[in-house]
Amino acid sequence: MLSIQGQTAEGERLAREAVALALAENHAEASAYAYRKLAGTLEYASDFDGSLRAYDTALAVCRTANLDQQALFCMSCMSWILFWMGDWKRSLEVCREYDTPQSNDASRALGHLITGLVRGYRGEVRSARRSAQEGRALAARANFQLADPIALWALGVPDEAEGKLEVAREHYAALLRFGEKTGDVHDVLPGLGSAMAFFAKNGFREESHRTVQVLSRIANATGNAEAVATLAYALGERAFSEKSFGEADAHFAHAAQAFAELNLPLQRLGTLTSQSRARQAAGRFGDAKPLLEEALRLARALAARPAASTIEALLAEKPPTQPVADREPAEAPHGLTQRQVEILRALAGGQTNKEIAAQFDLSTRTVDMHVRRLFDRLNCRTRTEAVRMALEGKWL
Repeated sequence: MLSIQGQTAEGERLAREAVALALAENHAEASAYAYRKLAGTLEYASDFDGSLRAYDTALAVCRTANLDQQALFCMSCMSWILFWMGDWKRSLEVCREYDTPQSNDASRALGHLITGLVRGYRGEVRSARRSAQEGRALAARANFQLADPIALWALGVPDEAEGKLEVAREHYAALLRFGEKTGDVHDVLPGLGSAMAFFAKNGFREESHRTVQVLSRIANATGNAEAVATLAYALGERAFSEKSFGEADAHFAHAAQAFAELNLPLQRLGTLTSQSRARQAAGRFGDAKPLLEEALRLARALAARPAASTIEALLAEKPPTQPVADREPAEAPHGLTQRQVEILRALAGGQTNKEIAAQFDLSTRTVDMHVRRLFDRLNCRTRTEAVRMALEGKWL
């Protein structure tokens, strides 16, 4: 039986074959449908640029052949990809274009939810909430359950912005429960990153821990690049809450780089801001400034005014004369974090990654991340070499 990652690759292969066959037969309707399926498969594989190109092609075919209903489907899916890639202006334009009486309720629901998210992140709280509520009502009328996690996210953003923390907590917690109960590995993913940011920022430790568990499950099941990056971000937030600032910095750096490669500016913006906090907490104020400057550039490009204002205030702050010390053990060799020392000790005891994951209540993918970074810090390639260095240095 194929893994989810294998199923996605097989789905892409079949979709490309369908496109080739439809084009060979010069069948416009089949071509548009095949391109739309290819676009959806590429989205699941985190190839958002490829997905957008496929949707653009599908839409062009629909318009040329006057396939109005298929064009509406293409536009609704495309607007989500445009939102995700940070082209919010075009995303809103497309949402308005298919918000017509001819469009189905499910498509219109997605358009209103995307509009609510954009307005929420831009600080337009009242209109954001109205759009989110209307989108949720349309989704319910269409029995469009896949929109539930997007709706809960879109409702949480304006509540959080207005300081209605308990109401926002209810929405984000409901989104988390959706991920736990349904086993969804795709539609819940974007909102979970924002939920984790909210839980960590406000000290909701139980929800933070559960969010890491869901993200670990998704990353393990799919190997999806977006899922792995979101998990790295969540691990950074958890490490920060445990005052392991060096470990948090490493996780955030991994996530920020992955989000940049995936062309996901909203996630990169949040990750860079969190990474700067980790560096400031460790007393590395000079290293935090470039991260804030890049985050500010992204916030301005998105016209995310609340985020931009927060970052501008952080940049205007003067560092304290006595910087805060990193809480990680000063004796940790080669700058290893406390968790990495614990894992190194487990390696020395001959434990496998699976056994280490069980011992520390982590996913195997999370342990894999720790081991890779451990090797990078020690400039070695194998477990044997890492353990030998530790034993010779009497670190354990």
